[in-house]
Amino acid sequence: MGVAVDREAPFYFTKASEHYVPSGSTVPYPPGTGNYHYEMELVVAIGTPGFRIPDLQALDHVFG
Repeated sequence: MGVAVDREAPFYFTKASEHYVPSGSTVPYPPGTGNYHYEMELVVAIGTPGFRIPDLQALDHVFG
């Protein structure tokens, strides 16, 4: 856009599927930990391909 870049370039990363915890599950507090932080991710898994999908049919293409 004609101005100097003032931040780092975006990056992508993945997380292993074994770290998935279903909503409502109990996450055990790790023993010997005094300050436990967590991170939450929102995932939409596409179930079927689509292009220019009408709004009313959009959720038909979501796997989970």
